[in-house]
Amino acid sequence: MDVYIFRKTRYTESTEFDERMAAKKVKNRLHGIDAVRTAAILFVVILHSISLSECIENAASPMWVLALYLRQLSFACVPLFLMLSGYLQNRKKFCAAYYRGIIPLYLSYIVISILCVAAYAIYGYKTDAVSGFGGAVYSLLNFSANPYAWYFEMYIGLFLLIPFLNMIYHGIHTRRGKHILLLSLILLTVLPDTAAGLSPYYSGASDVTWDIFPDFFKTLYPVTYYFMGCYIAEFQPKLRGGKKLLALCAPLLPCGLVLLYTHLRGQYAWYVCNGFQTLTSCITALAVFLALYDGDIQGRFLQKTLEQIAQCSFEMYLLSYLWDNLIYNVIELHLRLPLAFTVILVFVCSFGSAIVLRLCLQPIAKVLMKGYDRLTCGKVEDL
Repeated sequence: MDVYIFRKTRYTESTEFDERMAAKKVKNRLHGIDAVRTAAILFVVILHSISLSECIENAASPMWVLALYLRQLSFACVPLFLMLSGYLQNRKKFCAAYYRGIIPLYLSYIVISILCVAAYAIYGYKTDAVSGFGGAVYSLLNFSANPYAWYFEMYIGLFLLIPFLNMIYHGIHTRRGKHILLLSLILLTVLPDTAAGLSPYYSGASDVTWDIFPDFFKTLYPVTYYFMGCYIAEFQPKLRGGKKLLALCAPLLPCGLVLLYTHLRGQYAWYVCNGFQTLTSCITALAVFLALYDGDIQGRFLQKTLEQIAQCSFEMYLLSYLWDNLIYNVIELHLRLPLAFTVILVFVCSFGSAIVLRLCLQPIAKVLMKGYDRLTCGKVEDL
């Protein structure tokens, strides 16, 4: 979602490194970062398709096991986006120019939400959320016009906090101190739901629930993943050779746990390792990020494709809701489609429509940002 902010700046920004060397390093990593973003948006489509197709409900079939694996792998989607924000924006400072970056995102959100409201009127679903012009406007303001926009609602908060989160992160001057920061956040935001989902209560063994970690701050998991991205940007940890396979092997652990609890309980244990703020999702996202971010992507066509998908990822995220509903609420009423086909179809349609939307909105976004610059007198210094 931060692509608007960095596409024009990340080749010229530098810190204590020589400008030319820093630019060279960023250029070599660029396609790997695009690969991470592409994986994240693909996981979004897969996760929604599995939920909507209900194939995950038919426990014990071979298709169910495959869907279970893909579901656990795809839980890395949101953590990957958040880690990318930390990786790319960890040097952003509190200044007037910083806040202009949200303008194109908000413009895309409003237009896509209007399309959603129009779809509700045409196809007649979700009519309870939008009633009349006032209801439509209200649904845009409270992010309910597009249910996938919960992520944008969350990201606005993160966006506003990023300059201050950077102050906190860079205010810690030792690597050990940053380890303690990350471990503390994992304890507060990731472990509570992990332990609760593995409670003996859910396996049918007893009435004991493992609410043993403080869970008041567990919804702050975006900050945890943001700081993880900051850490990767600073210290550049690597996965070499065969260790990159950890990205594909990591989901096997939660899959095994779900299979075990499903067997013990006698029904699908959806609550085990379920969500973005679990330790297994955290490990999977970290493995996928480390496997891809410094990858040497060869081939001009592949590089350009990944770059285009990365640039459109925010619009693809929101537009995929329209395509999901078109396929699962309209087309599948008459034609049953395989899961793999629907994933490809939603991904391609979301990508194509996102490109068209960006081309249409780009001139408007430029005008709005120029207006913002005039209001702020083009200030780029720290406030």
